[in-house]
Amino acid sequence: MAHPDQIRRIARRFPEKICVVEGDRSLTFAEVDRRADLAADAWLADGLVAGERVAVLAHNELEYLEFQIAAQRAGLVLVPLNTRFKAAELQQVLNDCQPRVLIQGPGFDEVGAALDVQRRWHLGTNGAGDSYEARLQAARATPRPVADPDALASLLYTSGTTGHPKGAMISNRALLARSLSLGVELAIGPDDVFLQALPMFHLAQTFSCAFAMLGATNVMLKGFDPKAALAALGRYRVTHTLMVPMMIRMLVEHPDLAGTDRSALRALLYGGSSISQAELRRALDAFRCGFFQMYGMTETGPATLLRPAEHDPAQPQWLASAGSDIVTFDVAVVDHEGQACAPGARGEIVIDGPALMSGYWQRPQETATALRGGRMHTGDVGHFDTDGLLHVTDRLKDIIISGGENVSSTEVEKVLMAHASVAECAVVAVPDERLGERVHAVVVLAANTTLSESDLDTHCRELLAGYKRPRSYSVSPVLPRTATGKVQKNLLRDALKREPAGP
Repeated sequence: MAHPDQIRRIARRFPEKICVVEGDRSLTFAEVDRRADLAADAWLADGLVAGERVAVLAHNELEYLEFQIAAQRAGLVLVPLNTRFKAAELQQVLNDCQPRVLIQGPGFDEVGAALDVQRRWHLGTNGAGDSYEARLQAARATPRPVADPDALASLLYTSGTTGHPKGAMISNRALLARSLSLGVELAIGPDDVFLQALPMFHLAQTFSCAFAMLGATNVMLKGFDPKAALAALGRYRVTHTLMVPMMIRMLVEHPDLAGTDRSALRALLYGGSSISQAELRRALDAFRCGFFQMYGMTETGPATLLRPAEHDPAQPQWLASAGSDIVTFDVAVVDHEGQACAPGARGEIVIDGPALMSGYWQRPQETATALRGGRMHTGDVGHFDTDGLLHVTDRLKDIIISGGENVSSTEVEKVLMAHASVAECAVVAVPDERLGERVHAVVVLAANTTLSESDLDTHCRELLAGYKRPRSYSVSPVLPRTATGKVQKNLLRDALKREPAGP
């Protein structure tokens, strides 16, 4: 039977190799392996039983990897909490999953004190409840193999851009499948170093698990700072990193980039939101390494890749795509009857494979809807082109119906992003007495530029049919985003309901 964490195997082969680094602290593979056994013993000694949950509210701490491995070995379920949530949002998640223990990292004393939980452990020297390190010192390092590949490894709560967060149930088998598929696609090996710049409470944790399982070193950033990220690239000879487009933009524009040694960097992975082709070309020129664009979701893991050979500026239609299936995945575009669409025909994107979630925690109806027919129905609209590349064109719920016509918000956003003065944008529907809904664009201007509503309207008139053009605009300094980089359009819609739009 497969051993889903794989760390024990790597620890036997490379016991003294550095597994994880955070700031001035580091742990070898042998240390992570032993500490995971100690943590598993400590949780079970505290009365936890198989299937119960352990929640973690912490930044990208050194201990994050051992938490996941220990949970698997003890038959428990790790619940990483969104560090950007307010106390009320965190409590909603805790009420949903009912963890027996909350492990709290440095910097979360105030919000943690407001949470109603059964037991508290803390990282570092101070905090509420028991010291995690003290608990480990009192435990016994008893090796425990993972007994059930179909038992849950973690609950990953979705970003909640369309409603309340839901816990995606990720089994040991699914976590292993996600990790190994990435290992194959990225050719991960023991000489690699992965810079984890995204928070570990979402899809990004899959990448840290994949690199650790295959003997590579993880370098953890507690929070993204472009100066610190660039320094880490050179200091640790980073070979792979994962970012959202906003982060890539910040690195490209940072004055330290020119002096940063990035010669070891082989792969820059990105996803989570759109990037203009002009920005992508600047990034390709700046880093001169392999670029991988990913498409996937918490419920599936990364499912498609646009690979380095397809990042060809001479093929702009490729750059506009999300690539093709990752090994072990089967991605399809289907019509409303579930039948495969022909190339060029739009439909819903569905995903199949061993990495899918088992369902939503305590939400059988939503699980049945999402996983009907055994495939994950993403709620995303797209099509395959004649080269077999997937194009993600919209969210089903982001379609704007204006005057009886369907408008793709993504299509309008791509046109707006082509304007030199537009750094970012989001297109949403706002109520309209005459049209039912009208197209509204929220725009973030590029540095040191100005732009009038009439300039934008002229730009869109040249590239969009009349019914697709935004009827109103507003300018914002930033777009609200989830920790994984997705624009929170629900927040934009709510704000627009409270105040009139303006240029």
